[in-house]
Amino acid sequence: MTMDVDATDVPLLEAKTEEQLLQQVIAIKNRVIGNKRQKMSLINQGIVHQLLSILNDEEQTDSVRIHSVIVLGSLSKGPDEHVFSILSSGAIETLIRGLGYANTKYVELCLCCLRSLVQSPVCPKDFIYSDPATVPHLLSLVDISITAQTCVATILAECCQKVEQQNYLHSRRTVEILYPGLLYSGILKTEHAILQLYTRLSYQNRIVSTQMLTATINGVDLKRSILRHLGRDRPLSTRLLAAKCLVNMYRSESLVSSDPCITLRVLPTLVTLCKADRSINERLEGAEMIAYLTELDVDLQKQASITDHCIPVLATYLKVKTTPVGSPVKDFQQNRLRRACLSAFASLSANDEEIRKRIIETDNIMDEISRGLSSQSDELQLAALRCLHSLSRSVQQLRTIFQDHAVWKPLMSILRREECEELMSVASSTLCNLLLEFSPSKEQILDLGAMELLVSLTFSSRTSLRLNAVWGLMNMMFQADQKVKGQLITKLGSDQLFCLLRDPIPDIVMKTLGLLRNLLSPKRDIDDIMRQSGEQVIQAVVMILESDHTAEIKEQTLCILGNVADGDSSKDYIMNNDDILKKVLDYMQHTSVKLQTAALICVNNLIWSTDSGHQERRHKLQSIGVCKIIEQLEHSKDKALADSAKTTLCQFEGAEAK
Repeated sequence: MTMDVDATDVPLLEAKTEEQLLQQVIAIKNRVIGNKRQKMSLINQGIVHQLLSILNDEEQTDSVRIHSVIVLGSLSKGPDEHVFSILSSGAIETLIRGLGYANTKYVELCLCCLRSLVQSPVCPKDFIYSDPATVPHLLSLVDISITAQTCVATILAECCQKVEQQNYLHSRRTVEILYPGLLYSGILKTEHAILQLYTRLSYQNRIVSTQMLTATINGVDLKRSILRHLGRDRPLSTRLLAAKCLVNMYRSESLVSSDPCITLRVLPTLVTLCKADRSINERLEGAEMIAYLTELDVDLQKQASITDHCIPVLATYLKVKTTPVGSPVKDFQQNRLRRACLSAFASLSANDEEIRKRIIETDNIMDEISRGLSSQSDELQLAALRCLHSLSRSVQQLRTIFQDHAVWKPLMSILRREECEELMSVASSTLCNLLLEFSPSKEQILDLGAMELLVSLTFSSRTSLRLNAVWGLMNMMFQADQKVKGQLITKLGSDQLFCLLRDPIPDIVMKTLGLLRNLLSPKRDIDDIMRQSGEQVIQAVVMILESDHTAEIKEQTLCILGNVADGDSSKDYIMNNDDILKKVLDYMQHTSVKLQTAALICVNNLIWSTDSGHQERRHKLQSIGVCKIIEQLEHSKDKALADSAKTTLCQFEGAEAK
């Protein structure tokens, strides 16, 4: 921050005696407390350097130190630019040193000042880890006073943002040391600070969360204590923090979704927070926690959707115009409310069709999603995308409501921007659903250039985008016109096809094989596709069958070969290739039933009695021992495989009779 006036313009250093200095510091303290203009003026004149000089002076009296750190603490509660100026002057180091003084009042004030600084977003959050003695010393100060305990908990919570920090703080017995304050202090600020710390410690850390639950004082374990803070006799702000802590423990797999503390205590508390009579911030946190809690569990999604009218309550977020006290809701607050609502709807509707139907029936929900997709806010866009993605899993909604709303237009715009990776990932995943065969928007999406876009995404270095791109192309090619299939083969090219089949991610290989299967069906298209790319298809099949891929991937590959065998002229690609025939025989004798079945289907298609040339193919297959293998498969313990073998033998016998 630029200093407008030199530091010496502040008359502190003109004091002749300690008493004069004390009086000057007290006068400045009286000027700055509660006066933003005075704070800014004094900071611009260099007061921070002079205060730190006093605090660093070993010969200063306790009184001067105490009043000086009070001034610094008051300045620390200002806007971020003030905090940045204080931090740039080296305040953290001075305050950390101050924690080692004998005067407990001074130590407490240093803690208060540190707390104010660390709560600013411009303050670094790793300074307590620079010296291995800092955290143990902070924890040793919790018994000085309730204020000290509150400050220590707040500082540790703000500085707990990474897994290694969680693990380190837990290893220093942070949970156990602060637990008495949660259990016995009865002071709201202290309880909140400790619950906030526990929430940070348990976030996405299963080991720490699990061990936290074992903390016990006088027979009261931590889980019971947190549940006490969920009681209806507690302020809603306390209940929110307790609920967040338990949600994090559940998401860290330390609690199960069926635990009554989640279904009967946490969920109702979160829905209560969403009610219209709550503050904007409480409503935001309530909805965000519902979204996080229910994101992965179907049973929790169902339970939440019927808890205290949850869906209608969340829907009111889209219509909020005033706060509970009647003041207008600001634009940024409205956007946050919309984002929280759409995020919660995305989680709730992720799996259950009935929930999707209830959300779709919310007034103007598709219009809200469309507006969210076109928002300038990445966070709101992401929430709208996730909601759209969940709703697009519904076959019924794809066939009806999605036909009336052109949500694919902003979706395509997001994908073309190639900015936020998470936005691109969810958008491309949603596009996959909109390209399903029964989706009425499929043709319109194709007209907007979806094929070219998805082909370009197959070259992405991001795994999720490559996977979704291939998945989308696979859906696009299902029952597609021959012309569209030919366009894709040309645009994708054989080189990129082989790159995708060599991809180190098995799911991408599987979806690429699924794409090939869709290209090679139905029967009327097989010969045309093989005439265009037959050699490449066979090379791909050989490459996969000779690899060490899983049985699932090889089964898909054999199914492609089965599709080729179902063509007319395409059968020659197999019959004229002794290597392919040998591989089919080998997989008929494989230990995996699914691979045996897939290979048997290929043989069955080759000798189908209504296809031209079936007798010649039968004779060749008999000559290499296919019939003997099929006769062995007739006695398989797997009934489906045995039945398939009998059907194939009937084809041989039928062909021979003719």
